[in-house]
Amino acid sequence: MPKSQDPRVSEFDTEAEAESHDCWLSEQVRLGLADDRPAVAHDEVMAEMATIVDRAEQRGPQNC
Repeated sequence: MPKSQDPRVSEFDTEAEAESHDCWLSEQVRLGLADDRPAVAHDEVMAEMATIVDRAEQRGPQNC
């Protein structure tokens, strides 16, 4: 059964898990803000993703 979608209820089982996620997320934001590579336009990213999805659909399901 999926966990509650109530924003007042934590998705983490423990406070330590929540703190670990907060630390990880803060680091991801810091790295993103420090990234000096040029921005990529949304439309360009979406076009590239559409190509990737199309190729995956053409290959069909992959057996593990």
